[in-house]
Amino acid sequence: MKFKQWLIGRLKNWKEEYLPPLIITAVAIIIYIILDVTAVSWASKEQIVYYLMIIWIPALFYTVFYLRLPPVFKIGAYTFATCSNLIATGLNIYAFIPYFDTILHTLFGYLGGYIGMLVLLKKDDYDKVSLFTKVFFCFALVGCVGVLWEVCEYTLDSLFGGNSQHAVETGVLDTMQDQFCNLTGALVFVIHYLIDYLFVDRKYMNKIASLLSVHLHDKPFYKEELGNNIER
Repeated sequence: MKFKQWLIGRLKNWKEEYLPPLIITAVAIIIYIILDVTAVSWASKEQIVYYLMIIWIPALFYTVFYLRLPPVFKIGAYTFATCSNLIATGLNIYAFIPYFDTILHTLFGYLGGYIGMLVLLKKDDYDKVSLFTKVFFCFALVGCVGVLWEVCEYTLDSLFGGNSQHAVETGVLDTMQDQFCNLTGALVFVIHYLIDYLFVDRKYMNKIASLLSVHLHDKPFYKEELGNNIER
């Protein structure tokens, strides 16, 4: 009975939580097959595998923890992963735009600040959290996520024989440059946050907070049903 309730609760929102990654997976598999058949030397099929692993992270959070990420956050995650892992590395856009990696990591550093906001918004007393704590947490989180990303790239490269970190060509230089770009983007986010907080009465960040709060405090479907039965 519990499993049935669990399954019903998950499938209730399948169009939003599972359909987008399913469509993306189908397209990515087609691209993978084309690259495999044509055997082009400039593309990296391994990156498509990494890409699919990343794309399913929001659905995994929803399935295991019933954590429904805000739609705007998922759209951003899907878009960034597509640009970074599929287009940039998988289809080797770097050969045509050399600084594309720098742009992506700097942009991630800035957007990563909103991940920090998302985590803080889970707290019921978000408005009571001090300004220093908010900006420091967002900045530090970007640094931690950046390091974790590089660890994941290294691990996957070691397991599948990839070259995401360009260790052969640049050694540690590419990894360190990525870290500096992440932190630079995070610093831009902090400056933006401070300007918005101090000079425009948090108008921009309040709008972002409202978008990031969608689904953030949703209860599992079976718990909602349990609550309704208790009330009756």
